[in-house]
Amino acid sequence: MADTSNGLTLRIAGATDVGRVRDHNEDSFAIAERHRLFLVADGMGGHDLGEVASKIAVDAIVGYYDRTAAQAAASTAEAGQALAAASRRLVAGIQVANQVIFELSRRQRRTMGTTIVAAQLAERTMCIAHVGDSRAYLVRDGSIARLTRDHSALEDYIQASPDLTPEDIRAFPYRNVILRALGTMANVEVDTATLLVEPGDRVLLCCDGLSNMVNDEAMAAIVSGAPDVEKAAAELVAAANEAGADDNVTAVLAECAL
Repeated sequence: MADTSNGLTLRIAGATDVGRVRDHNEDSFAIAERHRLFLVADGMGGHDLGEVASKIAVDAIVGYYDRTAAQAAASTAEAGQALAAASRRLVAGIQVANQVIFELSRRQRRTMGTTIVAAQLAERTMCIAHVGDSRAYLVRDGSIARLTRDHSALEDYIQASPDLTPEDIRAFPYRNVILRALGTMANVEVDTATLLVEPGDRVLLCCDGLSNMVNDEAMAAIVSGAPDVEKAAAELVAAANEAGADDNVTAVLAECAL
């Protein structure tokens, strides 16, 4: 898919797979070309109805963008307000999704939760927002940089202990504990970031089923080497499957071009 904003073209593609171990896919993704918006949600496997939560999350956010399109156009008309308005809108959409999932969970008396990572192009700035351990990366000139910080017990452990070995990390008993997710509480804190994008940049959103299976250097090589984002997304999922894919795998890629 492609969209043009202020002379910048955004080509977006996604791929998802159940992986090698799970019997169903709890991941969801969406590409809303009309809003220059793309997102990935990973239903939490330790919770009931994780696949329902992830689908609700992406649908609720896209639905929020549809409902607020006219209002958003008016709010960004003032000079210098586009970026701030885009970030607020992205956060608001995620918070709406959280409320929908939480209320459904409460009514059904069943716990459901999901991570979310979302990105929207505003002029030439990419706005990123996330909750949980699904990630955003920038791939530029063959190098990769992570744009998000996992909301997980493992991430906190790594940040507090910079001298950990790979063996220490693998042995950490709470590596699957997510500290922040949509739907588990009435209110959720959303982390945001902004990135000035350049022609040739590729922005990757993915679940931990990819990032746990394929290291950053390998992801950078795949994303940089593929002729287009459709091929890159498919190759990322294939690489995770080749590595054993003990979880669902989802990748959504956007390429910026003039």
